[in-house]
Amino acid sequence: MLERLLRLDGVVAAVHFREGGGLLNGVGQLSGEQMELVARFANDHKRITQSNGDQFSVLAQMNGWAPARGWIVHGPRMSAVGMADIACVFRNGAAKYNELLEEMRQTLTTL
Repeated sequence: MLERLLRLDGVVAAVHFREGGGLLNGVGQLSGEQMELVARFANDHKRITQSNGDQFSVLAQMNGWAPARGWIVHGPRMSAVGMADIACVFRNGAAKYNELLEEMRQTLTTL
């Protein structure tokens, strides 16, 4: 079901990973080794984001930050977005964030 994410403008690759960062499935224009690196990065970043969201929620006494549902790392030309146990790599300027996030939500229901 990751293939449906590749149909979106700008998406270069999509990965499904398990807790601990192991690659379950990867599709797109990256090598197998790169897919494994994206899976590990996505898992690590998910855990950091969840921890930071929990801490911020408590310290700022603001509801709505935890549990964190996803993250985005935005680079100069490429970015990555993660939600639960899937992540996508995409070209900046080509992808539409809202469309990508909604498609990721839909994909999660099919895995």
